[in-house]
Amino acid sequence: MNRYAVAAVFLAVALAGCGGLMGDASTGPIADGYNETGVENVSVAIQTHAEAVASSRYSYEQTVETSGTTGSFEIHSGSSGTLATQSSSNGASRSVWRDADSAEVRTQRGEQATYSALAGNVSVALSNSRTGSTLRAAEQFPRTILQQVAFDAAGGTEWNGVSVREYEATGFRVAGVNGTVDGRMLVDAEGRVRHIDMDLTQQTQGQELAVDIETSLTEVGSATASEPDWTGDAPSVSVVNEGGVLEVTNTGSASINATFAGLEAGLDSPLAPDETMYVAPGNNTVSVSRERPDSVEYNWPRPEIALRFGTDRTVTIGAYFSPEYADEPVTLGA
Repeated sequence: MNRYAVAAVFLAVALAGCGGLMGDASTGPIADGYNETGVENVSVAIQTHAEAVASSRYSYEQTVETSGTTGSFEIHSGSSGTLATQSSSNGASRSVWRDADSAEVRTQRGEQATYSALAGNVSVALSNSRTGSTLRAAEQFPRTILQQVAFDAAGGTEWNGVSVREYEATGFRVAGVNGTVDGRMLVDAEGRVRHIDMDLTQQTQGQELAVDIETSLTEVGSATASEPDWTGDAPSVSVVNEGGVLEVTNTGSASINATFAGLEAGLDSPLAPDETMYVAPGNNTVSVSRERPDSVEYNWPRPEIALRFGTDRTVTIGAYFSPEYADEPVTLGA
């Protein structure tokens, strides 16, 4: 990485997209990836945090400030779904509701709001969408900190009723960076980064870039989230992968433009409520029709696909095709 761009990484991650400490306490167990002196293995520490967060309910807040600009995240992940909001001080925001079957998105720019949805294999759809980074901020942002900042262990303490290990920032990991780091990171016994409070400065091209970071991971195991009212404004579809052809049905109350982004494919008129279209992957494109094809030949470059259609109200559909559909061009029966 360019040594003059390290501090800017934190701002980019925040815009793409707290409780106090209490005296000394028992040091408690040390999480995987750490040792008595600090961070033993960055990759293991990152993986341990991500897996522990992903497997539990939680609430998460993150704020990154620099040069008069603030980017923030607020996430509540409960048993029924996850509600995540990413916002910037320029008035733009993205809110996401995800449950087991779909995800709905509201994007706000000033007074204007647009709505979209992700359906089918939602994990595949999210992996090809900025929406995924909004939902996974609590898993991903500490990775940036651990990769860029060096830490020394500072013993044990208690934060918000949880025993944690405290790690003090000692500088940038990237050699030759002209800057300073001041702050701390708190890690629980399972390896979750519970709290970050950090100030960074960096001299670059004769100017100083200052970044203030604070994150808090709370309500682990007990957080709740409720579906917001605005999801009713988002498009709604069902997706069935039947023999290598996607059957996409408009389950909402309004028609959806069925033109696929980046592909010369789509229907000649919008997909009406309760209407179904059939999407068959071709050689780096798709064929779309209102009638299911009797058979189709295609050679898609990889098993996972994410296709987006619509204009002001968009839908991203994700699907996974097993190797029998992806290795070589084949003919699929009706």
